[in-house]
Amino acid sequence: MADEKPATRKRRGAGRVTITAVAREAGVSAITVSRYFNQPEQVSPELRERIAAVVNALGYVPNLVAGGLASARSRVVAMVIPNISGPIFANTIQGFSDTLSQHGFQLLLASSYFSAEQEESAVRAFLGWSPAALVLTSRFHSPATEKMIEQTDVPVIETWDHQPERSPIQIGFSHYDVGVTAARYLYDKGYRRIAFVQNSIAGDFSALERRDGYIATLEGLGIKPWVFVPDAGRAPFEAGKQAMETLMSQTPRPDAIFFANDNLAAGA
Repeated sequence: MADEKPATRKRRGAGRVTITAVAREAGVSAITVSRYFNQPEQVSPELRERIAAVVNALGYVPNLVAGGLASARSRVVAMVIPNISGPIFANTIQGFSDTLSQHGFQLLLASSYFSAEQEESAVRAFLGWSPAALVLTSRFHSPATEKMIEQTDVPVIETWDHQPERSPIQIGFSHYDVGVTAARYLYDKGYRRIAFVQNSIAGDFSALERRDGYIATLEGLGIKPWVFVPDAGRAPFEAGKQAMETLMSQTPRPDAIFFANDNLAAGA
């Protein structure tokens, strides 16, 4: 289910997993593992499946830095965000870029568009180049990404989120508390028919946490939550428009609407 969230992970630490360890665990040669990454068509489907399982289980990342530079750190900080064109992340990107450039570092970006698989692919590629640090958005990742974060000695920073029990550096806030605060604010202003518009994009776990905070708060106040879920796959602006048109056609209509994000509200 889309609402499922990964469990809190143990402390990071063992360091980079070697290609030899992968080969030993998979029962193949190191050359075969190398071919799996560089010339997969030369590896049988059965072996590809076996190697992939070991790679994900161990959190292995190929070291793409050549020869004598293998132990060196680059002057690049890698960042994976949900949407490069999204206005809400613009200040974060600009702030990192401006500050890093002052200290001789450059920022390298990739977009996951709320896809755990795309984030996993970007993280694997970035870690292969031994960046000075890796910046992620949110604490929700695929199991394979979690394993890579656990194994790497590259500093990992999670932004736009906060859970004290996690080991990466975190710069952010609780999205659940955002939902609680918004719902309580509207209630204190006298609103009672408070609707919540959920994001139409699967994988936006932060929006789901805001929803959960809203639901818990209204239920605690004795008010039935009113959650509107736009059609799956709609662009945020279109989803916001659909939500407003549908909610305003209801009898009675909501007297306040809490949108999961700015783009939904702009579309309304």
